[in-house]
Amino acid sequence: MATIQPLSGLRVLDCTGWFGVLAGRLLADAGADVLRVTSARGDVWAAAPPFFGASSVSIQDAWYNAGKRVLALDFDRGEERAVFLGLLAQADILIEEWGCDDSPFSADELAVATTDLVRVSVSPMGLTGPRAEWADNDLVANALSGGSSVTGDAASGPVNGYGNQTRHTAGLYAAICALAAHRAGQHTGRAQHVDLSAHEALVSCTEQVLMEWFFPTKTFIEQHGGEGGGETGIDDSFAAESMRGKGAWILGRNMFGPVRGPWPDDDWKGW
Repeated sequence: MATIQPLSGLRVLDCTGWFGVLAGRLLADAGADVLRVTSARGDVWAAAPPFFGASSVSIQDAWYNAGKRVLALDFDRGEERAVFLGLLAQADILIEEWGCDDSPFSADELAVATTDLVRVSVSPMGLTGPRAEWADNDLVANALSGGSSVTGDAASGPVNGYGNQTRHTAGLYAAICALAAHRAGQHTGRAQHVDLSAHEALVSCTEQVLMEWFFPTKTFIEQHGGEGGGETGIDDSFAAESMRGKGAWILGRNMFGPVRGPWPDDDWKGW
């Protein structure tokens, strides 16, 4: 049986850390030629436990970098910087995790080298904004996105998800963004730069968390046939005010009806 490789011929440079490394693995699995460029001082994954038996071979390194070629370069050396820029000129996609001020190359160098390239920048909070310089880890990322608030119980407190789930989410989104931007570049003929915030990717996957504040309130319980009980603090005050005069929330007036475009009756406020 022939192996299906829909991304055969696509050339990808992987310069990621914890948040983006899965993206290269996914693209390699689909047939892309993925070259992981690491620091000459060593790849963070090579020292990441657990290890195979009593060896020093990292299981995580073997798994996340399966299917990739690996090249170590010292960006402090001019000739090795030139090697990387040459690789960049031949690549279709660059996925990097350099952060706001961590790029080994100037904006001008990258702009010249990536004229026809898709560049996906993965960072905890995005490259701009008030949290752009924040650092985080798996536990912090999970807590900030709201995921930790629905784990554990009252006695244990929030519990982090198992197995680098936040990094997997960011890596999956990085792969999606890379392919979408590559497609857009093919249509427009312009280079694409995607600023991917891992935090935004995680928040988009925790939509069920957004309403957790509402469910324990007295307003919600009474609305669903309960009698007595329920919290009566600030959350309930907000819920009660937002529901006043309505029998149900309408999350987007066009969501469930046949009407598309401008709503014809602005006096209608709900049921």
